[in-house]
Order: sequence, then C-alpha cells, then structure tokens
Amino acid sequence: MKPVLVDRSRARSGSSPASDSDGEIAQRVMPLFGKAKGASANRDKAVIAYALVSTLVQSWRTDGLSFGAIADRLNEKSIPTRTGSTWSAMQVKRLVDRGAQQAV
Repeated sequence: MKPVLVDRSRARSGSSPASDSDGEIAQRVMPLFGKAKGASANRDKAVIAYALVSTLVQSWRTDGLSFGAIADRLNEKSIPTRTGSTWSAMQVKRLVDRGAQQAV
C-alpha cells in the first residue's frame, strides 16, 4: 500500500507558508502518520462498507425523509452500521456528507 500524501505547507495556523528563493510558496508534501493515517484508513473502509447503503439513503433523502427518519428505517430493516450497532441521525448525516464529498 502506498503512503497517503498531504500538503503540509499550511499546517500551522497563523503562520505563513514557507517560500522558496523566487518567492513562490514551497509545497512540501509528506506522508501521513499517526492519527491522520488512521483517519484516512477509517474513511476508506467506511466508503467501501456503506457503498450499497449510501444509494438507499440517497434515494430516501430525495424522497424528503429526515436523517432521523432514515436512521429509523435502517434500524427497522435490521441494517447495522459498519461496527454492528444501530443507526443514529448523525451517522446518516455523515454518510450523506461523505457521499457529497466523494461526488466533488
């Protein structure tokens, strides 16, 4: 598996990014380590695990159902979350948001 890369030139808040001799912004790209790497792996697993559920949730959203109503439907149909627990409105919202980010 290749390391995940991220632009760290703007990592520190309140400080300006490093510049090279021409005054251009130096783009330092470094591999992700620790929590960032773990978060990226978790996000990738969630996208794969919820691929089928996501289409169902999107169709219910276009029908006008709220996040809470969708969570109730998923629980009624005995569709567990990736970790095996019941759905909450916030989990459904995050699933919809993740789908919107993937579309961009």
